[in-house]
Amino acid sequence: MSALEIISFLLLLAALFSYINERFIKIPSTIALMLLALIFSLSLAFFHHLGFDLGYYKAVNKMITELDFSRLVLDGVLCFLLFAGALSISLKSLEKQKNQVITLAFLATFVAVLTIGTLSWLFFQLVGMPIPYIYSLIFAAIISPTDPIAALAILKSMGLPEKLKVIIDGESQFNDGVGVVLFVTFTGIAFGTTKPTAAHIAGMFLQEVIGGIGLGIAMAAVTHTMLKGVSQIATQLLITLAAVTLGYSSSELLGVSGPIACVIAGLLVGSYSLQKATDAPSRQHITNFWDMVNQILVAVLFVLIGLEVLILQSSKPQYFLYSFAAILIVLFGRYLSIVISMLALKLPKKLKTSSLFKLANLFTWSGLRGALAIALVSSLPENQYKGLLATMTYIIVVFSILVQGSSIPLLFSPKELKQLAGDD
Repeated sequence: MSALEIISFLLLLAALFSYINERFIKIPSTIALMLLALIFSLSLAFFHHLGFDLGYYKAVNKMITELDFSRLVLDGVLCFLLFAGALSISLKSLEKQKNQVITLAFLATFVAVLTIGTLSWLFFQLVGMPIPYIYSLIFAAIISPTDPIAALAILKSMGLPEKLKVIIDGESQFNDGVGVVLFVTFTGIAFGTTKPTAAHIAGMFLQEVIGGIGLGIAMAAVTHTMLKGVSQIATQLLITLAAVTLGYSSSELLGVSGPIACVIAGLLVGSYSLQKATDAPSRQHITNFWDMVNQILVAVLFVLIGLEVLILQSSKPQYFLYSFAAILIVLFGRYLSIVISMLALKLPKKLKTSSLFKLANLFTWSGLRGALAIALVSSLPENQYKGLLATMTYIIVVFSILVQGSSIPLLFSPKELKQLAGDD
């Protein structure tokens, strides 16, 4: 299939599934898109095995097999999603919650990676399928970053207080960057491109993070300067698009984190440049444009995630059993990382014990996984463990979106959310 045919097909499915959901199902769109895409994929596979697929199964399966999901996300849509997400975060609100966001984005991610990596390694030792510890850490780096898109869509409909929205959104934006840096580091060690010394790893991490922050500031500064000199909305939109794409593409050449750069640029442009360098109509148009970009890309990605199930047909049956154990390990690792972060923030002195555990439960259960995890595992070089890691990652992503995402309103009432936001 040509690129135009692939884009047309994905947009058709996204539009059709969105229509079905809005008219009949009426659940959060991200959940509906993935669910309907999964049903569509499994139906194609079912009728194919019965001999009634009329060639549709082979065509879709070929498209999914040939489509490089990792390049699509990591070298394509990720920069737009991160910039658009950060653009909507108020820097003033983030400043008030900076301790919580930084602690969750960095400390919680490190703790989750170490916990999930170690427990996964021990689990596979126990079931008689030992894998090297570095591959367990790679899996942990893939699955630890959270995706704010689906969670925020659900929580907003429940009346999520602004304070909790900023924390959940801010943490997810930054821990994506941290997770990518850890993934690059661990894969470098596993495949011999990075020296496995503490000093080298720490230096590489600091270069990626600090360099990413510096690049993001530079992107925002150039964008701000150029926005001040123009008034045409089309020109302003082109400036923001160019800044994101050029900044992200140059991050690899500079050896810094592109995701972190896009988050920083989005925060600064959204909270400062749009207020100081543009008038109210332009500001609204730019905000609406990036919101639409975000929604369209998210719709296509969640449809793709649902279609990706066709690739798992060659997975060994035991991989699916291991995946259910991995779900428990990931949930425990996330919960432990949240509790440790709360202890570091000294929240037990400010919160009642019941509220502390409810807050940990909320951050754990709303810590959904999405396209980034699948993109990272897809980008791994071919090796004997890739099939296992890919199967576990996919099952965890589907579980987090469909099960965790759909049950959030049942577990946390709007009243509880407001109480949690006001306790500290």
